[in-house]
Amino acid sequence: MPEEINRILTDRISDYLFCPTIASINNLKNEGFDNLNNQFYNVGDVMLDAALFYGKKSVEKSSIINRLNLKKFALCTIHRAENADNPEKLTGIFEALNKLNNELPVLLPLHPRTQEKAEKLKIKPSFTIIEPVGYFDIIEILKHCNIVLTDSGGLQKEAFFFGKPCITLREETEWIELTAHSFNKLAGANPARIINAYKEFLCLDIDFNIQLYGDGKAGEKIINTLLSEIYK
Repeated sequence: MPEEINRILTDRISDYLFCPTIASINNLKNEGFDNLNNQFYNVGDVMLDAALFYGKKSVEKSSIINRLNLKKFALCTIHRAENADNPEKLTGIFEALNKLNNELPVLLPLHPRTQEKAEKLKIKPSFTIIEPVGYFDIIEILKHCNIVLTDSGGLQKEAFFFGKPCITLREETEWIELTAHSFNKLAGANPARIINAYKEFLCLDIDFNIQLYGDGKAGEKIINTLLSEIYK
């Protein structure tokens, strides 16, 4: 992916590399960074910093839970081209969501491009679709939902930050630590796999009290490390 190519190139010319996870540290070691003239640190993920910071503000900034009268429900987002531009996959995902909605109400803030594709395919959803929402709204939705279904890389992590199991509507994920610890299940666009993943989560007692992405102080650690290097 272009992002990964850019990451590799940028890492090579950087003096200090601040990593969000142990997996990221291991990636650098596998790429030979132990033998290069730079330093790398596992400081945690700045996305967690942001989620915790804005999570304290979202309850005052958003009224979406009361406005939509949301109680028990599943949050879903679909936007990746690999799903939205593939009629078979998009149809399969909507079929699964229709089935899931019979057991747990599904809320889908729908990306305009995905909506356009679904309308062309004449897909008929039986669940609740709303327009895309802002950051404070999505945080409140994450806080109150029971489970997340998404093809978004960022939302997979944010689901974990707010203690929600996640079904990833893709065949792979960048966040291997989430699947390794059973916080995330890969289901692709296959309706049976999606429903099975949901049922498997019903049987799991998941403990989210593990610091896969640090302690929410990554930014502070980055600043302190740079200051200590500059003034040592």
